[in-house]
Amino acid sequence: MAASPFAEVTMPTPLYSPNQILAVAFIGGPVATVLALKHNYDALGNAVGAELVVRWGIAFVIALLSLIPFIPQDFPQMVIPLAYSFAARGIAEGSQRSREQIAQDEQLAFMPTGQLLRFSLVHLVLFMVLSVGWLLALDHFGIIDLPEPPAAAAPANP
Repeated sequence: MAASPFAEVTMPTPLYSPNQILAVAFIGGPVATVLALKHNYDALGNAVGAELVVRWGIAFVIALLSLIPFIPQDFPQMVIPLAYSFAARGIAEGSQRSREQIAQDEQLAFMPTGQLLRFSLVHLVLFMVLSVGWLLALDHFGIIDLPEPPAAAAPANP
């Protein structure tokens, strides 16, 4: 029996490589990190991993948003994003697929860079809106005191 010319062609499943997870995490923030890791677990058919990453990811985002107001202003700003970015990369390397495994598997493909950037930037804006809203709510209820914005300087009269 000859193969049908209309046989179903399966497209490779796009997957984030560990370095792409690192990039998504650093550019897009913690929400993008959780969703990218979840995407990989879903694509690999690991429902338990997807569920765990969502549960722990939500807990991490809540903890991070709760701690942000109490971090000293002189604390190095890049430490937290770098820490969770490399942690996410470690998770991807340890429990998902390596770059080499993705490249060798015909059923898998790397996530296109343009899609990665769009995904990261959209989630960066989402996390910024979420963070600002959270901080404003804490300020409104008197839990924290946000500094007042600087007053505009009066123009000098010549």
